[in-house]
Amino acid sequence: MMYISIFISIFIFWIVIEKIVINKLNIKKKKFLFQHVNKIHTWLEALLFILTLSMMFVNEYYFFIGITAIFCFRIVIEWKFEKESKTYILSILNASICLLLLIMFKLFFVEKIILTIVISHYTSSIQNVKQLI
Repeated sequence: MMYISIFISIFIFWIVIEKIVINKLNIKKKKFLFQHVNKIHTWLEALLFILTLSMMFVNEYYFFIGITAIFCFRIVIEWKFEKESKTYILSILNASICLLLLIMFKLFFVEKIILTIVISHYTSSIQNVKQLI
């Protein structure tokens, strides 16, 4: 339950920070979630997304790494082609949040594995003691 509340608080923090950045820097929001700069941007980002989805089945961390790579690619393209719109700043924010989620996911997952190992070792020790008695 604690993990869910942490992820929800990060999501709320993300929305609040994004609104503050948009208002402070006068960044115009796009009509849709995201508009690509040109055709090359569209195709390369779609390719990165397909690679991210396919690598997700190899390791669950690759999903966050892939999404972060997509945001980094988006940052470079927006900075190069639409520098005056300042939308690359929002992409930097999104990539940072994605990296934060990756780190948290890794920490919580590793903590869960360690706890499982300790519990299994403890229960096997108890069973060994019962067999001796």
